[in-house]
Amino acid sequence: MAHELRTPLATVNLMGDVLRTLARNDVPEGKRKKIDELSTRLQNLVRSMNRQIDTQISNAQLLRLPREKSPVMAGDLVSEVINNYPYRSTRERDCVRLHIQEDFCFVASRPLFMQVVANLLKNALHSLASASSAPNPGDLRIDVGIHRGKGRIAVSDDGVGIPTEQQSRIFEPFFSTQAGAGNGLGLTFCKNVVESVNGTISVHSVPTMGAVFMVDLPLQKDAH
Repeated sequence: MAHELRTPLATVNLMGDVLRTLARNDVPEGKRKKIDELSTRLQNLVRSMNRQIDTQISNAQLLRLPREKSPVMAGDLVSEVINNYPYRSTRERDCVRLHIQEDFCFVASRPLFMQVVANLLKNALHSLASASSAPNPGDLRIDVGIHRGKGRIAVSDDGVGIPTEQQSRIFEPFFSTQAGAGNGLGLTFCKNVVESVNGTISVHSVPTMGAVFMVDLPLQKDAH
């Protein structure tokens, strides 16, 4: 269905380009600006429709992913994500440090939470890559422990941080601090998955000094 919708939208978008070209070459000056404005509005509508399609695809993918819940050990899950992540360089891999202060068990879909941790890891690495200096060992830390009666997975980086005025919006669909990168759905996905097991995800950041994302989860009682 997405393909069937995108095909005519692509045609409409191309028509906008054609109109703009015609306006520049074959239309009197008095009408050129008006046609150019209409072309821009047309292409903005196409962009808006494509975003709506992306939203529906994201929601559908979330529903299609494995949702069977089972006991998950946080330390094992995070270790697996770190070991299997497709790092771009050895230096990038070596900047990651895992500290298990106290392992814990929670009930969730393991594949979904592996994707959550991978998304947070990817964002942290991107933040480090945007910093002025190359990453050093320990610039990205993942801590597993217990905090105020809940299990916590915290992903911290010493990257560029998040502007204060943007921190309240980063979990919104399509909002991204990474200009030109990603579709702004990664953190929305994380929030949906974490909240599906009655957990919470939050962020603390000081601009230019890095960020920490905290995932707090209900503990599985009587876990062995």
